[in-house]
Amino acid sequence: MNDQSLKEGLKITKSRLRLLSEIIFLLIFSFMFWQGNIQAWALFWVVGIAVSLVFSRLYCGWVCPIGTFMRLQSWIYDKLNLRRYSVSSSAFITVLRLLFVAAFFAGMYAVRGLGWQLNIIMILVGAGLISSFFLSEDFWHRVCPHGTVLYVSTSPSKFSMNLDEDICTGCGLCEKTCPSGAITSREDSEIRKINNNECLTCHDCEKVCPVDAISYSS
Repeated sequence: MNDQSLKEGLKITKSRLRLLSEIIFLLIFSFMFWQGNIQAWALFWVVGIAVSLVFSRLYCGWVCPIGTFMRLQSWIYDKLNLRRYSVSSSAFITVLRLLFVAAFFAGMYAVRGLGWQLNIIMILVGAGLISSFFLSEDFWHRVCPHGTVLYVSTSPSKFSMNLDEDICTGCGLCEKTCPSGAITSREDSEIRKINNNECLTCHDCEKVCPVDAISYSS
């Protein structure tokens, strides 16, 4: 087996492992919901934050049930050739991100401190799914309050998706396939760059890169 065949095999393996991970955690989430114990999912949030300190946002790309639902939605929209609105204003996204985080922690305080009967987790699931019916998938990935916490916690991460600029041809396939808008072109060339704070570590970019310029490494 030559090096290229080995690389393609590894890409397929990673893709299958990610799908398996998403299915397993979606089943766990569904079981918790069925048992009326969905609040226990917050434990996965905490673990996801701890993991992100070293391994980046694996929770978003491999665990999050909202992300799994959105991935299915995007697949359906692509198959039906349906289009959704995109939000390009970074300033607007930043304002929404701050507002959503403030609302998230206010909701947590209302539940824990004031005893309000609010299901924060299902509110987030509902908000994410409703928004993705009309807005492109990257919108929710950028304003999700838990994603915003991970945006900060992943900064010291040792492992992340890395793009070799010496190999990149500037074809743009990685940017088109990125579900979070984490890949953009440099100002002075068509060579791409990855914002690892926004990156979901889903490996979609690595899978489509024709020259194997992207890898998950330290």
